[in-house]
Amino acid sequence: MTDSAKARRLTSRDVAARAGVSQSIVSFYFTGKRPVSKAARARIERAVQELDYRPNRVAQSLRTQRTGQVAVFIPYISNPLYAAYAAGVELALAEAGYLTVIFSNRAVPAQIDDYFHTVADSRVDGLILFPFEDDVERVEMLRARGVPVSLVDRTIPLSPDGPPVDSVVVDNEGAVRTAVGHLLDRGHRTVGLITSSNPIYGASRVAGYKKAYAERGLTPPDSALKLGGGRVGDGFAMTTELLREIPALSALVVTMNMPTLGALEALHAANIGIPDQLSFIGFDTDDDTHHLPSQVAAIRYPAVRLGRAAADLLVERLRDGSGGPARKTQMGADLFLGSSIAPPPDGD
Repeated sequence: MTDSAKARRLTSRDVAARAGVSQSIVSFYFTGKRPVSKAARARIERAVQELDYRPNRVAQSLRTQRTGQVAVFIPYISNPLYAAYAAGVELALAEAGYLTVIFSNRAVPAQIDDYFHTVADSRVDGLILFPFEDDVERVEMLRARGVPVSLVDRTIPLSPDGPPVDSVVVDNEGAVRTAVGHLLDRGHRTVGLITSSNPIYGASRVAGYKKAYAERGLTPPDSALKLGGGRVGDGFAMTTELLREIPALSALVVTMNMPTLGALEALHAANIGIPDQLSFIGFDTDDDTHHLPSQVAAIRYPAVRLGRAAADLLVERLRDGSGGPARKTQMGADLFLGSSIAPPPDGD
């Protein structure tokens, strides 16, 4: 950088000169108003790094009516799974030149409404949301105001009219079907399932459980399903109930990450040996944020990849202003086979 450039605030003209492109191309790169070729994008990014350039976001916002910020609403930042989602979103948005604003608190309904109204008042350019059933009206409000929305992990029933809402989801049914099927193929017949009482994604997991039994001409045991909340204590309570209600339980699948920890605590408290007395499959992420010991088998959820994919879809909407049909991307969840699975102790 020249001494004269250091003495004044750098502008997009300096970036354009260093990158060897027009100022308008640099403007399109930062505002997303028009596509920029990969070659030009690479030169601009190199120039930005060499100059240590930081765009004036206030001036940009006044000129483009955009803030350069995207809101991410996750239920609970304290949950490592949601934190992994947010990390994926933030990485992708940063690469695209956007700042991430994270909202996190489902416990206070009035605060949830405030979050959505902040987004609706155009204080951010778009929203990436982990939706719940009661978010339908809120999302419809944003659609009516032309705010782009991208859904992660699950979808909600929205009106077919209005702007498209993209989504990135996981094949929950397939993931549970594979996990339960693996246990059935090892000889287990009394497999318990702990999953969410939220029907948006809990229902598909229950369907996968039942389908695994049906595909093998088997009938699930009575009272082997437990639907509940997503906290550690919920997993402890549901596991304790299963052990009390089904003494012959030989395997357990838990499809939520925090209840997985509670289930393991309950099994330890009941002096149930894994896998000698009971085979166990839990729920975890598939990246460096996973928290379960390596010996514990688990459905590994692609949390970071989900977040990145949702952010990429939203950025595409923001940059090309596309009014095309809603896009839905589905990812699979891997089954990690640890040493917590064995044949049933007494042939089940």
